[in-house]
Amino acid sequence: MRFKIYMILTGIIFLFTNCNDVLDRPSLTTSEDDAYWTSEDRVRLYANAFYTNFFVGYGLKYETTYAPNANYTFNDDAVRLSTQTQFGRTVPTSKGSTSLDMMWQSEFTGPTWNFAWIRKANVMLDRVSARMKDILTEEQYNHWMGIGRFFRGMEYARLVNVFGDVPYYDTEVLNTDKDALYKDRTPRNEVMDAVYDDFDFAMKNVRLDDGDAQYVNRYVVAAFVSRWALFEASWQKYYYKNDERAKKFFEQAITAADLVMSSGKYDIVTDFRSLFGSTKSTKDCILYRTYDADKGVTHSIPMSARIWI
Repeated sequence: MRFKIYMILTGIIFLFTNCNDVLDRPSLTTSEDDAYWTSEDRVRLYANAFYTNFFVGYGLKYETTYAPNANYTFNDDAVRLSTQTQFGRTVPTSKGSTSLDMMWQSEFTGPTWNFAWIRKANVMLDRVSARMKDILTEEQYNHWMGIGRFFRGMEYARLVNVFGDVPYYDTEVLNTDKDALYKDRTPRNEVMDAVYDDFDFAMKNVRLDDGDAQYVNRYVVAAFVSRWALFEASWQKYYYKNDERAKKFFEQAITAADLVMSSGKYDIVTDFRSLFGSTKSTKDCILYRTYDADKGVTHSIPMSARIWI
């Protein structure tokens, strides 16, 4: 009897020991920070997570953030057959008089007061800078630093567009650093100067070709920079009446737009049918995503399967 009890207890101990071994193994599908930053493929995997936030069409299944669809009364990008019952029939006297609720309004006016994507970009920049200089080549290092700074600049440009002055962070902030977490807002111009520098670095260092038009390259960076720099330049000229700062951002917008237009890689497609019916990239697309229903990579919003920039 004692022998049986001994064998049972030994089996239980062995079982739990094996369970602990399995549970203690590093995850194969999520990043373990201390052991994660070991190769360029790991950096790319981390950077891919930005796409769902910044590029319409990179989310999976039904999503609405930054992607108006036919259900919304203020959009006509995608329509149904026959009578358009989903559209408002009267001209609103203000934004608040439309049928949108507050959640939808917050999604389409821009980001909420959330710095998660800023933190994610700063983590990437901190880790690549501190841990990967001896792992990556100089070209790889500059490319991924450029990618991180591009996404950080994009998010700050969006935050400034909505809120004006916002706290500026260029390093990872720990949840124990109360002074940093609750610091005052940084003046708008100071934030946008940092955005200018991030965009400038990205346009000089991100690869011209990253092997697949579904990845961010220098032309994708320049296309977005031209848009945000033009917005900031116009704001400085017509709202702040600051011609010197306006000139600075106008020139960045021109440089960025010229990079795309003078490349010879892109053009305006005049065949409207091919524009919306093609299943592969055409010269009007700077960034695109291929959908594959067999892999569950689809877009349920009734729009083209392209990302227009």
